Amino acid sequence: MCGINGFNFKDRELVYKMNELNRHRGPDGQGVFIDDGISLGHNRLAIIDLSQNAAQPMHDEVKRYWLVYNGEIYNYQDLRKGLENKYNFFSDSDSEVILRLFQQHDVECFKMLNGIFAIAIWDSFEKRLILARDFVGVKPLYYFNQNNKLIFSSEIKSILVHPVERSVDLDSLLQYFKLLYVPEPKTMFKNINKFPAGHYAVFKNNKLKLESFKRVNFGVYAFTSKQEAAEKIRTVFHDSIKRQLVSDKPLGIFLSGGIDSSAVLAEASKIVQGSIKTFSVGFKTVEEEEKFNQDARLAKRTAEYFATDHCHFEISENDIKDIFDKMVWHMDEPNSNPTAAAIYLLSQRTKNKVDVVLGGDGGDELFGGYPRYYFGNLISRYQTLPKIIQSLGLMFLRLLGKSKAADKFKPNKTDAQKILSFLGQPDKSLRLFLNEQLFKPEADIEVFNQILGNCPNVDFATKFMYADLNSWLRDESLVRSDKMTMAHGLEQRVPILDNEMIDVAFSIPGAWKLKNSKRGKDIWIQAVKDLLPPYLLEQPKRGWFSPMAKWLRYGLKDLAKEHVSQLNDDYFNRTAALKMFDEHVEKKQYNLSLIWALVTWQAWYNKFFINK
Repeated sequence: MCGINGFNFKDRELVYKMNELNRHRGPDGQGVFIDDGISLGHNRLAIIDLSQNAAQPMHDEVKRYWLVYNGEIYNYQDLRKGLENKYNFFSDSDSEVILRLFQQHDVECFKMLNGIFAIAIWDSFEKRLILARDFVGVKPLYYFNQNNKLIFSSEIKSILVHPVERSVDLDSLLQYFKLLYVPEPKTMFKNINKFPAGHYAVFKNNKLKLESFKRVNFGVYAFTSKQEAAEKIRTVFHDSIKRQLVSDKPLGIFLSGGIDSSAVLAEASKIVQGSIKTFSVGFKTVEEEEKFNQDARLAKRTAEYFATDHCHFEISENDIKDIFDKMVWHMDEPNSNPTAAAIYLLSQRTKNKVDVVLGGDGGDELFGGYPRYYFGNLISRYQTLPKIIQSLGLMFLRLLGKSKAADKFKPNKTDAQKILSFLGQPDKSLRLFLNEQLFKPEADIEVFNQILGNCPNVDFATKFMYADLNSWLRDESLVRSDKMTMAHGLEQRVPILDNEMIDVAFSIPGAWKLKNSKRGKDIWIQAVKDLLPPYLLEQPKRGWFSPMAKWLRYGLKDLAKEHVSQLNDDYFNRTAALKMFDEHVEKKQYNLSLIWALVTWQAWYNKFFINK
């Protein structure tokens, strides 16, 4: 893992400035390449081949191609075997495999890569720059393309050293509060975009042309039974773990206490000789300590079961206050998820022990772990009933006082509208504190219409999982994990989101994944249950969450209120926002999501606009 930077003109001092701002991503080395029409920068986190031979920018023998790259290619050893009869390799790195593969296949090479990556290649003969990003979007890549200038980086803050206009993108501001994240391709900064996942781009003669190289392959496997599907999952999962355990630096596992990270540990334990280092985080709370530490206690029990070298950390409100400004700076954009601070602190302490961690990300989105998939599927089937039955059902729900549920069951909703009924914040809540001129009708619907436009005619639960994979998981969860781990030069890998795992998952009917409303992932559990201790299989589905709602009423109250009090009048009704905050503190309303979204938005605004 590393940080990459660059632009389409020659300026050594400027590219070094970009490097310095994301040096945390690659503390093991720094390099630049400057030539007419290009400046490339690289910060190296050395994981595969620690020698200077693997340093970047990396070039071929005749110095035609120059590579900077952030990520890991898990099938690089297999790819190398097919190239060794043509090229004389000078390193043992996966970076050189990308370089040689590009020499051989040009842009077609990106289809062959199984891994997580953001790549930039300069072709000095044809004067073209090629960018690419992995198809899940695990590794971030941002770019600015205006007035014949193309600037790109692993982090937005490095783009901002250039004299680009700093202004808030108003569409993104609305999307952030509607969805609690900013969906691709936009960012909260106007004219700075996320490079789309699963795409490459060629920039030549001041023109940028984007092309998709990979999307989800539905129905790659034609499974005839759940047993067959479960066996395939298990085989592919084993292969994924084996590939992702390759490292020349110490490696460990984030252990949350849930089935996904425990399965990663269990499979890794079969491959690794000796004790594996595991890491978990808990919370110091005044009230309901047991409620907020159930997962941490399960993680400790599971670590004992597999005899790992386990490190458990507990964090408090004061810990959050100490790192709050740093966390906001590292995120680059506002982040509404209260667990970001916990990941930051966990990563900070984990880095003292290892340089690489495996996590359990993606299991819920691939195999139906969230209750919304079950209920979304139920609603979709309900809406195929005769209209009179649907009307009676809605009437009954309203009589029971279930108005929110009734809204979800309204007839004639599109798939995008059904998804948003679960994910989107209601406009009536947003209109309490957002200025009216920010609202655009159905702006969020268009995001999901575009995503679902690439989805075939499959069951609704599968469409919902596909939408999450291409929105919430990528644009909120994975970017949060990347920024918080890489803030400390810690590489996180996500073996459940391996390319082959995704192909298998989207070849399985949604009904095989959804057992009931309380526990999804039925086919996934069937595949890995014999790996796991029995007590884990008895646990209900719990989201991983922090005591932030309580901390906002106590130790973080002053910090939060200070930021809400500073809200910019151009965008917000500050009085209404303060009222919402006070109602939460006084336990009149539970408003955690929107309050934390406001707090982090203002902290971000202060950091990047007021005190820049």
